[in-house]
This record gives sequence, C-alpha cells and structure tokens, in this order.
Amino acid sequence: MLQTGRPFGARKKRFPYLNMPKKNGREALQEIKAHPVLRTIPVVILTTSQAEKLLRDSESRYRSFVTHAPVIICELLPDGTISYVNPAVQKIAGYLSEDLKGVF
Repeated sequence: MLQTGRPFGARKKRFPYLNMPKKNGREALQEIKAHPVLRTIPVVILTTSQAEKLLRDSESRYRSFVTHAPVIICELLPDGTISYVNPAVQKIAGYLSEDLKGVF
C-alpha cells in the first residue's frame, strides 16, 4: 500500500498516452513540449521508419536471391530438421521443396 491508501499500481495516469506508431517524431515532440509537466523532462525521440524500410528492402533482396539461386540452399533447425529448401532442389535433385520440409 502506498501512503495514499491505494495499492501500488492503482495510481491514476497523469500523462497522456502518446501512441508513437500513429505519430511522427515531430508531432510527438510538439505534444510533449505543449504539456506542462512533460516539457520539463528531457526527451529523446528515435524514429525507426527509415531503418525498417531498409530492413524490409534487404530481406526482399535476400529472399529473391535465395529463391532464384541456381544452387540448393536450405535452412536447418538446430536439431537438423529441414525448415526451407529453395526451388533449385527440384532441378538438381528432383525433389519438391515442400516434400523436404520437416525431414530430418
């Protein structure tokens, strides 16, 4: 129990909820600076939209490379079970990729 007589965690929220995914950094910073209490707190706002786009682009290039590679590329789980085999396995070995998933 706190000195207020309310159990810990039952405190009222004093600050507005800032839903960062729906606001860009500038909008959030303007809202924080306009709030009488929040504007006294040092704030660092990091945006990840550019980093996320770069990651998506990189994943897309990797996926395209693996899918179209003329050699067999497979992904194994730690126990040795096949979790992915690219389509080249059909041309080279005559197996369908889907048939090899889950094979140990």
